[in-house]
Amino acid sequence: MVSLIGVIREFRDFSWRVLTYRKRFVDIMGVRLAIDDSRISNRMRYVLCRGYETDDAMVVQQLVNNDDCVLECGSSVGFLSLYARKVIGVKRYAMVEANPELMGLMNKNYFLNGVSKPSCCFNYAVCASDCEIDFGINRNFWSSSLAERAGTNKFVKVKGRTLTSIVSSLEFSPNVLIMDIEGAEIEVAADSFKNFEKIIIEIHPKITGQRQADGFVDRLISAGYRVACKRGSTLGLLRTEEVSV
Repeated sequence: MVSLIGVIREFRDFSWRVLTYRKRFVDIMGVRLAIDDSRISNRMRYVLCRGYETDDAMVVQQLVNNDDCVLECGSSVGFLSLYARKVIGVKRYAMVEANPELMGLMNKNYFLNGVSKPSCCFNYAVCASDCEIDFGINRNFWSSSLAERAGTNKFVKVKGRTLTSIVSSLEFSPNVLIMDIEGAEIEVAADSFKNFEKIIIEIHPKITGQRQADGFVDRLISAGYRVACKRGSTLGLLRTEEVSV
């Protein structure tokens, strides 16, 4: 059953598309993102125009330096990777994105910004084990997930890889982890985080439940990390001691 709030949002998003139909791209914190694309839903267009992932970018700005080596899991359309590489100047960057339908949009955004995409860019889902797994494609890309959610159009088979497996396949050793994997973070083994000095992670209590989300953060703190900053649901953690798990 569609709620009144849902109907109002649908009308707002459609109206926004009509009002901005000439607009081809948006600029967010120095990064240009395409919005004139069939893969961009009305809701996605509205959110992109209103300042997509600015909380995440502000945490990246606070914690990441140009000499850091970064692994990002859940790269989506490439905004944070472009922000880190174009604005901050990070050179060694690896990207992992589970949704195969976003790869073309990611390429388009890199082209718009005149930046070369990292050679380490993988179509993987981060999982508890290396496997092949069903991934749900949602009409709003940020809701695509391993779990079925409202708006899921279909499921596709993707390669699932553990965080440890992904790190071992890289050309460099990342000291920074950026992760936004729509609730699947709570399934990642605690010892997978031990080699990162900095972790920037969005938690998803609406998907996992508040108790599960809080428990996940507590495990990281118990493993030797502290919350250095927080914006919205995005946390920036720093390792304060040798991690023991």
